[in-house]
Amino acid sequence: MLNGINIPERIRIDTDKGAVLPACVYVGTHVAEPGVIKQKGGNGRIIFGDDRIKGAKAAVQTAAILKELSINCDYLPNPDLEIWTKYLFIAAYGTVTSATGKTLGEVYESNQLKSHVKAIMTEIVELASQKGVEFEEMEIMRSLDKAKSFPFEAKTSFQRDFENPLKKNEKELFVDNLLAISEEFKVNVPMIKHYNLLLQDRAQ
Repeated sequence: MLNGINIPERIRIDTDKGAVLPACVYVGTHVAEPGVIKQKGGNGRIIFGDDRIKGAKAAVQTAAILKELSINCDYLPNPDLEIWTKYLFIAAYGTVTSATGKTLGEVYESNQLKSHVKAIMTEIVELASQKGVEFEEMEIMRSLDKAKSFPFEAKTSFQRDFENPLKKNEKELFVDNLLAISEEFKVNVPMIKHYNLLLQDRAQ
């Protein structure tokens, strides 16, 4: 359940074995120390679907196992909209928190930074439509307000990794991937480009 919108395709480049289920999870966690994972937000909801090459068998079996264990999950044969919906939130907020050094709460309470998050989300929705994924009209506002469900001091996973120069961060999955899609479909994404430059400056 890795962050991103093309994870199964990336995995399939390296292996044709097993089942690869497109999935996402709503949970806010971090590694407090080796062997200790702390949850600071989210409801732990897992959403997954069919292997895009091998079909539904593994997904149906996985759904049965998770439900038997009372794990909060939803099996959707095609979960692309759900995956993009989570991506809409984490890519936009992750980019802005990483570039500014502000927490989720600080970004949400700043009219300027919140407007930047909204602009990035608007650009992501346009890119999603080019990939055949259509959002409901109010999804940007719903995703914008999801920050309220996390503690004020919470940091995004992108931000936590970005602030540690020894760790690989998620810029490739979020900013770089979005820029690649914008180039593929010739869609202008000025706010994503602006934050890409900010991230490059901060990384130096």
